[in-house]
Amino acid sequence: MTLKSRFKLVDGVAVRNSISAAEINEEIGNSTTSLIDFQGAATSFSGIITNRSSGDDYPAEAIEFNEFYTLTLGQILAYDSTLHFLYKGSTPSNELYEDGELIEAAEHTTPYNELGYTTATAGVAIALQAGEGGSVSNGDVIHQSQTDNIGSNTYYSFLTTIPGEYASNTLTNELIKFTNNGGVIEVQPTAFGSTDGIPRKPGNLTTEVYEGSLSANRYGKTNTTITIQAVGDTRTARNIDIEKTTPGGSVVSTGTATLVGGTVTPGQFNADFYGGADSFTSRASYYTFTGLSPDTLYTFRSRGRNAAFNGDYDDVQARTYKNTSISITEGADGGQGDGVAGTETLDYLTITVTNSNGTHTPFSGETDKTFPYLRVNSAANVAYRQSTTTSFSGDFVTPSTADYGQALTLNGSGVVYIQPQLSTGTGFNTFNRTFEVIDGHVSSSFQIGEQPGPPTITTDGTSVVETDSDQTNGEQYFTDVIEITISNTSESTINISYPASATGTQGNVNQVIYRVASNSSDKITNYSDFNSSTYTGTNFNSDVDDDIPITSGKVYLQFFAQSSFRASTSEYTYGNATVTLEAANGDVTATTSFLAGINIGPGDRP
Repeated sequence: MTLKSRFKLVDGVAVRNSISAAEINEEIGNSTTSLIDFQGAATSFSGIITNRSSGDDYPAEAIEFNEFYTLTLGQILAYDSTLHFLYKGSTPSNELYEDGELIEAAEHTTPYNELGYTTATAGVAIALQAGEGGSVSNGDVIHQSQTDNIGSNTYYSFLTTIPGEYASNTLTNELIKFTNNGGVIEVQPTAFGSTDGIPRKPGNLTTEVYEGSLSANRYGKTNTTITIQAVGDTRTARNIDIEKTTPGGSVVSTGTATLVGGTVTPGQFNADFYGGADSFTSRASYYTFTGLSPDTLYTFRSRGRNAAFNGDYDDVQARTYKNTSISITEGADGGQGDGVAGTETLDYLTITVTNSNGTHTPFSGETDKTFPYLRVNSAANVAYRQSTTTSFSGDFVTPSTADYGQALTLNGSGVVYIQPQLSTGTGFNTFNRTFEVIDGHVSSSFQIGEQPGPPTITTDGTSVVETDSDQTNGEQYFTDVIEITISNTSESTINISYPASATGTQGNVNQVIYRVASNSSDKITNYSDFNSSTYTGTNFNSDVDDDIPITSGKVYLQFFAQSSFRASTSEYTYGNATVTLEAANGDVTATTSFLAGINIGPGDRP
């Protein structure tokens, strides 16, 4: 086959054009079945790829074939470069820069902890896959010189036999990492970031207004302060400069990378930053500019730098907030519901905003925000509608919990009226929702909520205490039935409780048994039937703490107790206890207590 000419004249000098396998395919056609021996061609035709001589000048017979880069046969196109690393003269040894020493590697300086070392250099030839003017990338081959014998694998093997990871090269001004790939010394991608080398020049930063904790520092601004953050690649940045340029003259903050002396305190705005390691591809430096004028547009910029290179500036414009104030006047109900389940519209609130920020651009390139706006910590059970007058129409809407909730529309006097609505179901618990009105850096809040009304417990006045009129041993007492009425409860049961009985020389003291009767006439007077009731309980071994059913708003209770007398010890025991009933409506409870069992007659005490 024949190859078309790939040369052109530039100022009378023949310079190369490259040719690729695709272009060969175009020349010989898609239908050929001939085999093309590229490796044979590479060994028999030394001009297919040639060493660069100087500038863009190439011998007239040279052809550059793209697919032949880094082959172990024939010649390759390599570029002269100088590597910078570390050297200790007293005990001759070489060392590459470690991860964490990338700033010094970029500066060609000695790290403070590498005692006895100085910087050293070595000349190499780098075969760039990206071609002339490109960056080093994963798989590029490092040669000892332009005369390396490619076929016998005499690559610059010392690079993987000395401690450390990184060296700096002057060809592309990048830090490169090496690996020994079967005797071929190749550029290896770093653990983080791109597959290319790490630029000695600090990477570009993004300058912006801090947007972190909106509730504490809304968009990093007040009417007199702005917090700027510079975020980006800090792997080779010794310092980050954050500067206010206009108006009012320049003010510069300089932060220092942690691995060269900077200190970062978590949770605070630090000028110092995490820098100097290959994982630091997205780190931030902060500075709060104070003493600014309200409602004024300022320009800020930031850059990274080290002793060898200054990074490029990135700028942003941001406006301080106005001198704004907010006042809220609540209605007569104080934002609280009536305690009854259902839907309820509350009295309106009056919100007055003085000197509102209106439509505001947080910083250049950011979406405008419209102040004031309303947000809530929880939208459950609440809705609202707004009006520029005290007459309301339209549907109620669910409030937003987003950082920038829903916009409020002020009338010409800077006033908006808010009408809240509550929606609750049976058995709801007490709740309060905090609404926040926000305009720029100022905010004011109000609460809307409801507490369920307490339940009520009433009795028909029946006494459930029997009086022991003598000292007869083993007397049993069955009380009358007491009727209890429960209303405004969300529960189907009521709790009955009283303490466990004590013990004495003669039997049990204060033992009381209860049963749930079916009505006020359902009185039982024998123990067997009493103890066989569907709902019954005793304090013989432990406290009574039972939930008993409410039927049609009523509960009927009867109690049993007995007395004992032991003449030898003159010990008289009898059973009674203070009974407590508790009903609930949501998380609100009500109780009533009464004495049940046996009382001793006035003349019967031993």
